[in-house]
Amino acid sequence: MSTPASTENHPNILLRLWRDKDTRSVFIQIITMVIVFTFLGLIINNVVINLEIAGKDFSFGFLNYPAGYDITFQPFISYSPTDTHLRAAAVGILNTLLVAVSGVIIASILGFTMGVFQTIGLSAGLSMFFLNSQGMSRFSYTYFSSTAFSSTFFLFQKKQSTSQIQYF
Repeated sequence: MSTPASTENHPNILLRLWRDKDTRSVFIQIITMVIVFTFLGLIINNVVINLEIAGKDFSFGFLNYPAGYDITFQPFISYSPTDTHLRAAAVGILNTLLVAVSGVIIASILGFTMGVFQTIGLSAGLSMFFLNSQGMSRFSYTYFSSTAFSSTFFLFQKKQSTSQIQYF
């Protein structure tokens, strides 16, 4: 049996769409987003089921309870352990912004100074030491922060009965 001449010149529509780079990229992005949102839906469903089993509800009511812990550095808002978790979060956010802005200012000043020194040729050794030591400080920060997190996580991890928790 012979095929019509029109199909010999034009392949199947799905094959033409798949061979087109733009159409294929959109299709792959759609499939990826469906997979991601399905996975997120499974996680949220799992959390809701486990909270119902534990007899707890999901709310932000705890933000109005007294915090009971002290924050030693509080330059913008006064804080005491009897204040709420919401006020403690505000103090924490303001402290974080203070450190971030201070870090940007100090890094800008230091970077400008090292750039001027390197351009002049005044202290090429000092600027190269600074540039090469950044990698080591990044490594040290990553190592010590991950070690501190893992030790804190395992130290304060509560033991739960796995017979009550439902997984996917």
